Amino acid sequence: MQKQKIIFATKNDGKLTEINKILADFNIISMVSAGYDIDIKEDGQTYRENAAKKAQALVHLSGLPVLADDSGIEIDFFDGQPGVHSSTFLTTNEYYKERNKKILGMMKNTANRRAKYVCTVTLFLPGVVDGYFTTGELAGSIATYPDGANGFAYDEIFYVEQYNATLAKITTAQKNKISHRNIALQKMRILLQTIV
Repeated sequence: MQKQKIIFATKNDGKLTEINKILADFNIISMVSAGYDIDIKEDGQTYRENAAKKAQALVHLSGLPVLADDSGIEIDFFDGQPGVHSSTFLTTNEYYKERNKKILGMMKNTANRRAKYVCTVTLFLPGVVDGYFTTGELAGSIATYPDGANGFAYDEIFYVEQYNATLAKITTAQKNKISHRNIALQKMRILLQTIV
């Protein structure tokens, strides 16, 4: 019997590959391969709102179960910002190296360098008003200089004690084991086994 298709609300092939490794026993497809090459504006005030907005839009269009996520970094020095505004924090574009350089400059003399990555994953089902939500967090700190060529966004300045390195310095396989997205998806995996 063919497994139920579940759309993941992303156009990012790298993210979909990562998700399919974690949820290998489910039939996860991208929104584009499902026939929905649309842009959904993420203007919510929380990760939960943004994830729900993407999932709700696609579940109404497709009539299929839909997974979606939203994530960001929260830095103590900036009172928990940038959060949902992580992609545009301190810049008018998404050129992350420029943003990271600004952050390091602003934090040059601070002792409190604590930070965390946060990810919320949601599942919406056809005909069901409310969604299911799971959250994952990865605690770390802001390094004193950028290091590593793997990863993207804040990975080159996000230091994890477990590996004594930034996320951009470790392998993708190592990162995926501890990532905030992996933690949220593993929780969602348990829900999927009972719901879908």
